Amino acid sequence: MKRTANLLILLPALCVFAQVRLGSALAREDSLRAFLIAYLQSRDSDPAEARYEDAFIDLDGDGTDEAVVYLSGSDWCGTGGCTTFVLKRAGRSYRFIGQLPATRPPIRALKEEARGWRTLTASIRGAAFEPYEQKYIFNGQRYTSGRRVVGTATGDTLIVGNAGDEKTLSPPKPRTP
Repeated sequence: MKRTANLLILLPALCVFAQVRLGSALAREDSLRAFLIAYLQSRDSDPAEARYEDAFIDLDGDGTDEAVVYLSGSDWCGTGGCTTFVLKRAGRSYRFIGQLPATRPPIRALKEEARGWRTLTASIRGAAFEPYEQKYIFNGQRYTSGRRVVGTATGDTLIVGNAGDEKTLSPPKPRTP
């Protein structure tokens, strides 16, 4: 009986913790969507025409997740692939840490680091060469392209490239409580 009573005392606290975690994840998504919409509009690109996949991961070890966004759509893709953004939280919004053009999934964060930030990789393809995996290395201010991955690099897959995982920037549907 004592265990049941203790569980009943802890249950409301656990529910509040779960709501805060869920609420912060929703706020993070809403903030990212607002940033992307504003950015695309500033580039005369229609947000309703864009799709994206995102992943949140702490790339610099500061305890706050950065956003890695694979943006697709006619304004953001070419024959070589689409654009990947690396964004750092800035208050309630984001700022650019990298814009990686002509990338394709999978996009991964390697275990290796440069200047305290994890190295990223993406697939590169072109008509004139065989596909390969390209490293993107932090130079102290931004992610820039590096060299080809030789052999097998280990890391976390962030963006898989599954069409079912894509999100749109069309106006969101109202949430039901």
